[in-house]
Amino acid sequence: MRLSVSACLAVVLCSPLLAQDLDLPTREEEDDRLSVHFGVYDQTDGADNLGGNPFIDEEETVYEAIIVLDKKMSERDRMNVRFLGDLVSSASITRETNPMFQALQSSPSGNEHGELGIGWTRDYEDYKVGGEASLGLEASDYQSVGWGVNLSVPLAGGNTEARFKYQSYLDFFAVKLFNGVEPGRDRRRTHTFEGGITQVLTPVTVANLVLNHTQQSGFLATTWYSVFVNGVEMSESVPSSRRRDSMTMRVRQSLGDHNAVELGYRFYEDDWGITSRTYEARYFHYVFGKKFLMEPNYRYYDQMGASFFDRVFSAPLRFMTSDPDLGDFDGRSFGLKGTLIKSTWLPGRRADVSLSFDRYSRSDGLDFFWTIFGYTVRF
Repeated sequence: MRLSVSACLAVVLCSPLLAQDLDLPTREEEDDRLSVHFGVYDQTDGADNLGGNPFIDEEETVYEAIIVLDKKMSERDRMNVRFLGDLVSSASITRETNPMFQALQSSPSGNEHGELGIGWTRDYEDYKVGGEASLGLEASDYQSVGWGVNLSVPLAGGNTEARFKYQSYLDFFAVKLFNGVEPGRDRRRTHTFEGGITQVLTPVTVANLVLNHTQQSGFLATTWYSVFVNGVEMSESVPSSRRRDSMTMRVRQSLGDHNAVELGYRFYEDDWGITSRTYEARYFHYVFGKKFLMEPNYRYYDQMGASFFDRVFSAPLRFMTSDPDLGDFDGRSFGLKGTLIKSTWLPGRRADVSLSFDRYSRSDGLDFFWTIFGYTVRF
């Protein structure tokens, strides 16, 4: 018996359980909907601010709001509009809180980022095509223009869905070095190619595979980041091009009328010498007559750093970085998300209301905590 992706999701107990995070279609996606999410992200820098890069205070707090409107325009066409706003507070930019810091950094200690995006999708009988564009701005002299196209095609009688996507970004920014020098403006180009396949294995099992290839060129360093060479502070230097490749696999299995489980694995490598592996597990459980969905999750991440990474350098090299995100570390995260299904808790139409908490600890001393509140109303 052949089962299409959408038919499989309609047959199983929890079509949304199998659809979430696998980019699978559900009947609810045909509704118009407005989603509002607000998140708080906090990064701590270990004891005495010695986590990550020991010479820089990397405490950081980000407040983020995301608003997405998805609306059906015709029998074939859908449009979505997205707004994202970030308010960032980062002590690492001014370095005023730790006497060990030797930099004369003069960049601002905070930043604001805004992004507006618009997308369109047309559904033909045998395939679906779409496009999107975005514009991002930051208060500290940063602009980003992005665009992309995508295609999805059902195969094997609907048991398989293949997806292809191309995304491009062009970023313009003012270069502000660690010592306050501002040599001018520069740019960065990013091109990403993605291919994915979703396969119905059984009426209660769905698998997903995504391959991603990214090419970057231009100024790829963090403008205000620095390294120490024999006690002397110098600007970070990285290659002007970067190739990045990843493979992500997920399998989601229904366990009954009220629960499901998902396992995931991701492998990443680039031509800077970085390789990483990610292992994920997520459990879904309905309670209170399927009015509330609980989602505990666990994630383990292991990374081998760039070939030109070190905390201190004994001699100047062509490429040097002390950015902890480019170094060797492993990390573990635990999280819990709860969702009220079609709740009337807030005034207006029935809506899904969610709240999630996640904590991520890294072996290099950097720890992260974030919480996200979400509200999605369909009409």
